[in-house]
Amino acid sequence: MHISKNSWHFRFLNKWEPSKARRIKSEGTTLCSYFWLIVWELLLVTLVALTALVVCASLCFILLYAPVAAFLFGLPDLVAPATIGLIVWSMTLGSLAYEWYKRSSKRHAVVKEPGLVRSYVRARKDKFCPIVKVV
Repeated sequence: MHISKNSWHFRFLNKWEPSKARRIKSEGTTLCSYFWLIVWELLLVTLVALTALVVCASLCFILLYAPVAAFLFGLPDLVAPATIGLIVWSMTLGSLAYEWYKRSSKRHAVVKEPGLVRSYVRARKDKFCPIVKVV
């Protein structure tokens, strides 16, 4: 089975695990191991992103309500500038992430072979995992 180096899953693997992508490109691997590598990498990146989202949301919640707490409890007035700075920083980071997503999600030419998931399901049904070559 041939996998394009422009496919979303190989580009994803190359972005997050370049050493594994180089090894797969030079030595090859089976479809089953490649499929599970992609699944676990997607799971790991999703968990890291969710953790970062929860931490950022918690910080935003604390900093947005910190001026109220500062007013009620008489804390210094340094909290409001920090809150504004965090909001501007979050908006900048969000816009950069959106631009990266737009660039990376552009569609390429027509795929000539079945997709990764369909090939994996067929291989599991046939009880044979073909060798994957990156072209």
